[in-house]
Amino acid sequence: MACGIYANPCSQIAAAADVYNTVGCLTRVATNLTQVLFALNETYFMSDKRAMDLIETFPVAPNGYVQTITGLLAHPGETSEQLSQTIIRLTELCQSVVAIAGNLYQPKYQF
Repeated sequence: MACGIYANPCSQIAAAADVYNTVGCLTRVATNLTQVLFALNETYFMSDKRAMDLIETFPVAPNGYVQTITGLLAHPGETSEQLSQTIIRLTELCQSVVAIAGNLYQPKYQF
């Protein structure tokens, strides 16, 4: 799985109902995916301040990316079940970004 480098450690943290570290993991993944979208759209990433507004104008981005990221970060959950479901949804979003990248994405690790 292309997003396994994110999903595996985040899943273990979520299964332990460790909200603090799960949310930290979610934030790192969201930041990386956001920067990938900037690269795919050949747009220089300046800061997070207007990133979501700019992504909504990008021709190359998964449908509903901003809404999905916003929802996941706003309501990650408290229980291991809720946190694990959030990781699953983030992994699906990651796979959507990888699919858009096509041959530009070459995974360094195989999971």
